[in-house]
Amino acid sequence: MKACITYTQDDLLNNYLFVASKSDQLRYSRRKSWLLLIIFSFVAAVGGYIAGDKLIMWYCIAVGMFFLICYPFVQRLTYRRRYRKFAADRYRSLKDVQFTLDITNENITSESSIGNAVIDTNQAELVTETADYFFIRFISQDTITLPKRNFDVQQLTGQLAAIAALKQDTIHQELNWKWK
Repeated sequence: MKACITYTQDDLLNNYLFVASKSDQLRYSRRKSWLLLIIFSFVAAVGGYIAGDKLIMWYCIAVGMFFLICYPFVQRLTYRRRYRKFAADRYRSLKDVQFTLDITNENITSESSIGNAVIDTNQAELVTETADYFFIRFISQDTITLPKRNFDVQQLTGQLAAIAALKQDTIHQELNWKWK
C-alpha cells in the first residue's frame, strides 16, 4: 500500500503527546513532582502548626489543596505548550516535505526529499489506532505516525493488522485517546 503524507504541525504535536502519554518514565516523573509538591505543602503546614503560626499553617494547607486539585490540569497544559514548541520547531524543517510511504508485510519504506528509510516490520512492537491516527511503535521505541486522512483506512487497517499478526498481536484501539 502506497500513500503520500505531508505532516502538519498538529500531526507532530499529537505524535509527541501520544509517545509521552505511553512513557512510563514520564508518567512516573509527573506523578512524583505532583506528590512532592503536595507533601511539601503539608509538611510546611505541620511546621507552621508546631511553630504556632496558624496563618502559615492554613496558607500551606490551602496551597496543598490547590496542588492536589489543580496541578494535574496545569501540568497537562504546561506539557502541551512545551510539546507544541517542539512540534513547531520540527515543523519548520518538515513544512513542505512530502513523504511517500510504501507499507508491506515485510517492511515500511519512506522516501522524501530529505532522505529514504526502510524499516523491517519485524521490528514493530505495537500498533495503536486512535480516532485520527495509527501509531506504530518499534522495538527501538521510535514511533511512526500515520494520519488516517492520507490513507484508505480500511486497506491500511488490514495491512497493519497483518503486521501486528506477525507478533501474534492485534491493533490496539484507543479511539477515545486524548492527552491527559
